[in-house]
Amino acid sequence: MDNLQPRALYEELGAWLIKMRLGQRWPLAGSTFITAFFCMVFMLVDSTWAVTG
Repeated sequence: MDNLQPRALYEELGAWLIKMRLGQRWPLAGSTFITAFFCMVFMLVDSTWAVTG
């Protein structure tokens, strides 16, 4: 039952984003660009404070 709680939270967040005046396209595009940005940051990090393990 504990595994369903985060999923329900994300479903509510997704439904809220779609119901906003931005519609369905802009939240999807925004999340895609944010993911791409953090992937680039992850690849470019060269400092030892950011690398664990």
